Amino acid sequence: MAAPATDFDQTQIESFAVAYVQIMDIGMQAEQQLQTAESDDDRAVVQMMAQEQMASAVESTEGITVDDYNAILMAAQADPAFAEEVGGAIDAVVQPSN
Repeated sequence: MAAPATDFDQTQIESFAVAYVQIMDIGMQAEQQLQTAESDDDRAVVQMMAQEQMASAVESTEGITVDDYNAILMAAQADPAFAEEVGGAIDAVVQPSN
């Protein structure tokens, strides 16, 4: 299997970072809800809603599609140098410079 391409432009990487931070927030909220869910059905509903919210977060982020998001994520997991570049973009979203 070939390594994913890392030929994403800066706009896509920055958009990925914005969506990634939103997705992590959604994931943390879902994790808290899963811990208090009283049944498997409740847990399934929480997971389904979280997945929908995550997809919506990516779709509502300008400059990136769900497919692009997934491709960037896979490329970052496969390429440490690219992961460092993506990590820098995520850090800039989390801790914007003044």
